[in-house]
Amino acid sequence: NNPLLIGISVTVPQQLLPTFEFCRLLRIEGYEGKIILGGNMITRIGSNFNLPWVFELIDGLILFQGENSIPDYLKCILNNLPVSNVPNLVWENRGEIISNRIEYLKPNEFSRPDFSDLRVGEYWGNNYLTLLGSRGCYYGKCSFCAIPYAYGNNGFLGHDKSSNVFEDIVFNTEKFGINNFKFTDEALHPTILKILSEEIISHNVECNFEGYARFDSFWKNEQFLKLVSKAGLKKVYLGLELIQSSKRDLLNKSDSDNALEMLQKFNDAGIKVHLFTLFGYPGTGVDDAINTIQFALKHQKLIDTLDVFPFYYAKHTKVPFVKPIIYKNKDWAIEYDYKTEIEGALKKEEVGFLCEKLEDVIWDERPEWLHPTYRMISPFGSNAKNNQTQQRVIEAIYA
Repeated sequence: NNPLLIGISVTVPQQLLPTFEFCRLLRIEGYEGKIILGGNMITRIGSNFNLPWVFELIDGLILFQGENSIPDYLKCILNNLPVSNVPNLVWENRGEIISNRIEYLKPNEFSRPDFSDLRVGEYWGNNYLTLLGSRGCYYGKCSFCAIPYAYGNNGFLGHDKSSNVFEDIVFNTEKFGINNFKFTDEALHPTILKILSEEIISHNVECNFEGYARFDSFWKNEQFLKLVSKAGLKKVYLGLELIQSSKRDLLNKSDSDNALEMLQKFNDAGIKVHLFTLFGYPGTGVDDAINTIQFALKHQKLIDTLDVFPFYYAKHTKVPFVKPIIYKNKDWAIEYDYKTEIEGALKKEEVGFLCEKLEDVIWDERPEWLHPTYRMISPFGSNAKNNQTQQRVIEAIYA
């Protein structure tokens, strides 16, 4: 096809090496077009990525969001114009690496998803498409979380119109015959979700969807839960971290600590729940972690799947009383070793060991919680089919 531009989104550390290998192979095969890198990883590494040898393989970086930057860059290439005014672009000119001005998107500038070039319906698992109702996290203050950083504007760019999201649902359902959707928002916002649900119901659109959420008090509203459940909400992914501990305030989550009440309400409304747990955060200990796992197992009928995460110090976060250890030869790191001023805080190695042992406990009692394909299977499709697939995966892992 020999396109004029190839853009590669690098979203997790494991994609860095394959990305450079891909770029190298493209050049070996004679590709002379432009190669642009972007995505969460590129944005978070930032200026440490601005190395001369990098620009021997690629032509530029796009930091933060690219809806405006990429079209502007293409216009410059097509019309032989300088790229110095392209926002968010990092580029090389005669050996000098130049970083252009940074601009953040406004809600009316969000692009719509386009799946027309993908083999929709042919992928393994229960096929679904993604939706996006907002950019970033409407809360965005959890002290351990660096994800919102890459959106810019203090981690939140705003909400899209609910009518746009509704149009995406209708268009993709009609085009591809798939009515399963996953919101990739960092946290579903109640106002957007309420308006969207009312539109889905009033137009009698049949769809299923899931998304990330917070333990915010609006989920206690039974009428709201009935509404979103009727519209098609099948599952929420919630950050529990620790169960009802005064130490939970250290995480600066500022959400409800009455998890059991909310789990019961979700269950009553027919909405499945995934829980993210986080252990070893400085100031929390072994007892907090054990109590959380005991809580989950005691109320396992209310939980569909679960993750156990060890605390790590992420770049672009500030954890009180904790100092990151930054090595000069690891300037692309987004996770750091750390020292803590909190007496009795678990060391990084101890945190990892703790989480491994707690996962062993879960594997013994509820192995399907941790099976590595839960995002591909649950909650779409019949439970019987899901359970059979889960069981095959579990048997393969133990084998």
